[in-house]
Amino acid sequence: MSNINTLIAYLNPKKHKGGSSGTLEYHFIKIDEDFLNENQDVLSKNITKSIKKKLEDPLSSPYTQINASSVLYVEVKGGEISYYFQKEINGVTKYLTLENLLNNQSSNDFFVALDDSNFVKIEEQDQLYYHKAQEAIYTRNTQLAEIQIFSKRALYYNPKELGGLTNGSYLLDFKDAKGYTGGFIERVLGDLTDEIDSSDTAKRQVLVELNSKEGNLYWYPDKVISNNNEVTLFYDYHPTENDDFEVDPYKEGFAIKLTFKNVEGFLGFMMVTYFQNGISILDTSEGSNKYNFCKKYLDIIYLLLERSKNNINEALTYLYYIPSEVFETEVLKYRDPKNKEKTTFGVGYLWKTIGVALEGMLTNYGVNSEDIILKLLHGIKLTQKDEEYKVKEKNDEVLKQLLIRKTSSKNSYLLTLYGKLNTSSFVVYNTFIYKLWRNSSFTDPANEVFSKTSPLVETKNPNTPRLILPYKTNKLAGFYSSNMNLEFTETGNIVVTPHESVIADVVKVLHPDLGELVEKFTEEDWQSEYHPLQPVFIADASKDKAIAVQRFSPMLLLKANEDKSFWSNMATAGEYGVDVITTLSGVGNLAKFRHLARIVKTAETLNKSNKFIRTYTIYKTVKGAAAGAEITSGTVNALLKITNVKEKELGKAISEFLFWLELASLSGEIALATKNGIKSTAKKLFKKETEFEKLLEKQVNYPDPKKRISRVDKYKILKELREIAELDIDTALKDYLLFRPKLAHKVNQTTKLWRAKSLVSITKTEIIELFIRHLDDFPGLVKGHNQADFKIKFFDKGKQVDEVSEFSLSGYKQRILDRFGNPPKLPANTIDVFENYDEFTKFVTGAYDLTGKPRKYDSEIKFIYNFLKNHVNKADEFVIETSNIFATCTSCSREFVMLEEYLKTLGKKVKFVVKTDEAVSGFTDLKELYPEIKGIMKKYERMYDKLKKKK
Repeated sequence: MSNINTLIAYLNPKKHKGGSSGTLEYHFIKIDEDFLNENQDVLSKNITKSIKKKLEDPLSSPYTQINASSVLYVEVKGGEISYYFQKEINGVTKYLTLENLLNNQSSNDFFVALDDSNFVKIEEQDQLYYHKAQEAIYTRNTQLAEIQIFSKRALYYNPKELGGLTNGSYLLDFKDAKGYTGGFIERVLGDLTDEIDSSDTAKRQVLVELNSKEGNLYWYPDKVISNNNEVTLFYDYHPTENDDFEVDPYKEGFAIKLTFKNVEGFLGFMMVTYFQNGISILDTSEGSNKYNFCKKYLDIIYLLLERSKNNINEALTYLYYIPSEVFETEVLKYRDPKNKEKTTFGVGYLWKTIGVALEGMLTNYGVNSEDIILKLLHGIKLTQKDEEYKVKEKNDEVLKQLLIRKTSSKNSYLLTLYGKLNTSSFVVYNTFIYKLWRNSSFTDPANEVFSKTSPLVETKNPNTPRLILPYKTNKLAGFYSSNMNLEFTETGNIVVTPHESVIADVVKVLHPDLGELVEKFTEEDWQSEYHPLQPVFIADASKDKAIAVQRFSPMLLLKANEDKSFWSNMATAGEYGVDVITTLSGVGNLAKFRHLARIVKTAETLNKSNKFIRTYTIYKTVKGAAAGAEITSGTVNALLKITNVKEKELGKAISEFLFWLELASLSGEIALATKNGIKSTAKKLFKKETEFEKLLEKQVNYPDPKKRISRVDKYKILKELREIAELDIDTALKDYLLFRPKLAHKVNQTTKLWRAKSLVSITKTEIIELFIRHLDDFPGLVKGHNQADFKIKFFDKGKQVDEVSEFSLSGYKQRILDRFGNPPKLPANTIDVFENYDEFTKFVTGAYDLTGKPRKYDSEIKFIYNFLKNHVNKADEFVIETSNIFATCTSCSREFVMLEEYLKTLGKKVKFVVKTDEAVSGFTDLKELYPEIKGIMKKYERMYDKLKKKK
């Protein structure tokens, strides 16, 4: 996350519309020369800080917590600050450099004696963080937010509150029209599939210039300058709202100046700063500042669309960023000097754009034209002021236009869109059509549009349709089936014929040579022809369908269900055809199937190789988090680089694993057979574990940077594939159960030493913060549960490779279910012991304190169970930090000691840092020692009681 995101959050008008008292906010304060000059006053306005309403995910945060038992000192020389950590060793004061600490070189050997005459001790030592981009240490101070009444006319500005943001060039982080954000992994994958290049990165560039003077600003840019493809925004000091500040608005050129090197960067900035935060571009009730800015924005949009009238990809790119409400602005028109209409939003413009797009190829490769076209269809409903599809005449009009508007090949827009939408947008489109249809005149079988196919009219058509169709569906062993075939005619109608045998579906895929023979014994001889929008009643309304088909549906929806079912069946068939998956040969051998043939045709149009096709397909699967495939895009990207390996068995195993992922992408769901296939091929990789690890290590040092993987990639590949293969999950639990009774009575003295080494006093702020963090969403936590945060850091050969944060609460099963529901609704990262509760119960049976009292349901015991089940095989060294509102008792400490001893038998190391107040054994102690908590408890007890009454 770059610092520019801090500025974007700062400029969001909705963020500044007041706050609520009693909530916490987190001040990350930079330890620099300014901080020292202000005598380390954390409330000073002259220090660099970043204020956050909530803590970020550690994996995406720019701040990494520093865990050092030593005291931080700093020295300033020539404007440069250096950081040192002090420790007494054999009566001598020595120091460790920040560089050594970051490189995990923190043993006594790395501490040295230094001239500390100019060293300054930092008073705020509890929460230290390292900001890698700035190479600086921050201290985190938690404060209760004050209610701030902001002027409706001005935005308070202090450059020191922008988290160290300085003048310079930055890359904006937003999801662009190709579906990519600015993240590193996405840039790698985009380059791999040739979807993005350096020009896409350049489009995100923004030059930031900040005035150093504090003051009040206009809420929105007061000046906007657009020059060719470059846009500059000026946030100026407000001329009448700065009496309390030492700034003369008339003498300052600007407070904030943002120069976007490409107009797409400007559009992305507008999207993430304003539109995604609920700011309306059409609501100009906030005064002339916003009115003028919005008008300038619309002028830029009109100009861009006029400029791109002969380039549909460029037009769709711009339309992606525009808020949908703009489509309502039929009356706002851009006119040239001769007063001729050039570009207008509204229904006419939208239909015209869709028509032009349909003349080319719709795809989500490159510009996501499929998704953007669906946005334009939705925009048509916006122009009608009928988003809920309630007005029959307006629904009729959209369906009528889809039928009468034709492409150059004389096909209706309705069926052209049906044929060209191949991703998840296929289902979205057909759902859109159904929403229009269900409240339209097309539900009437006597509608004149159906005159040639209506069962109510005598015609010469021998394929007279049935109004009530005995259409049935089923799903068995992962296969969808129905009792009918549906195919398009050359005129765009749909012909229905009976197809009674589920067996035929399976046999035709697995044994094509037998398919014709089976059909002769299973098919009836009748057919009916329907208009795509013609209504039918179906006999079977079961849920075993690929698309939600209603009892009363248009024929097109049944056809969509058949096509979606066919695609899913192709993947399921491959799951059982073992001979098909012995090698990954691209999609060539599968191209006979209709869905895959479409993909191949698209790829051939793009002049891409088979390798591209499978790369693209797998990437899209993972990017879309297809139905629970627990594997990240980084792992797939890395595996794709090493498919052509000399070791045949290993190369084959890698290829088979990727093939299973590809099958998952085609079915849109992970059926049992697919899961087993992915799992079994992952296990094959670990049958050659030594060779696999050597191969990955070789790839880390590969000379070609395009084929090289990072050491973090290597670790993630091993970690994720181990999880998928479910290796050693049960083994660790079983071994520990055997290990625990042998050691339980032998570690009492060791436990005392461990507590002296590992327990750290938790601060008042930290314990209150931990107590109230989840209460707004989960007030039941106020009823006596210990709450514990756990952070696990994973190390491979001394280098940190991952970090996981988890939440655990004490309590037995029924109490948790009574208070939080069944299944319980708890914070997202809560350790789950209910998934296999019998296993958990067996594991904790031997947990008891020194008096023999069972301690089965302590938060620490639950953590140990989860650690052994899910994390123990991910690294060879761990640092486990935990914060608790209750004291970590001796029995839990003993469990930690036994875990440490058990890990030693595996050749692994662990270090514990336990933040706790040993005087707090329960809620009685908590309230007495921290009186502030009494009022908080009463508030959330009332909230909890109200929620219980509602239930």
